[in-house]
Amino acid sequence: MNWKKRTQAEVDAAVAARDYTGGYEWWPWLWYMRKGYLLGFFGNLILGWAGGISSFAEHNENPDWISYGVIGFFGIFAPVLIGFLLRRDYKEGKKGISR
Repeated sequence: MNWKKRTQAEVDAAVAARDYTGGYEWWPWLWYMRKGYLLGFFGNLILGWAGGISSFAEHNENPDWISYGVIGFFGIFAPVLIGFLLRRDYKEGKKGISR
């Protein structure tokens, strides 16, 4: 896996060959071209679980539905959705499909 940042000429050559990922492999593509989405993925994952667990700790004997909702949405659903959309974006970018 090549972690070297590509020059603008290398990215332009990849785009001309209908590779909209800039010629990057999966992990370097995430790091160089989708940092905001990566931050959103990990932010939802970490803060969703932390918020749900802290809500469980606050209501030891009778946890309310907010705890389940926070973990379910922010801790599970949102990271899975973001991960799915990132993977689809990468696969379609490799095939030359742009949305």
